[in-house]
Amino acid sequence: MTKIKPKHELPTDAIAIAKGCIRDDFEARQIRTFAKKYCGVDLLDWQYDNVVNAIWGWRRPDNKLRYRYAHLWCPKKSGVLSL
Repeated sequence: MTKIKPKHELPTDAIAIAKGCIRDDFEARQIRTFAKKYCGVDLLDWQYDNVVNAIWGWRRPDNKLRYRYAHLWCPKKSGVLSL
């Protein structure tokens, strides 16, 4: 597993780290590669950093994803169509 330093840390990230969660961008990189190779979509940096990596880049101590559900709210014309 590759440990990474996120560009933006949330206050809840420190709590998650204290509970044993780790950042691992392996699956997030796979999703980015899949989207580019099979869907023809090159994710924007903010889409990757703030959405894909934030959701799939976290692991709990039992190696499950940190989040079970994610709700994405974005304004119109913000480049979200590809997601």
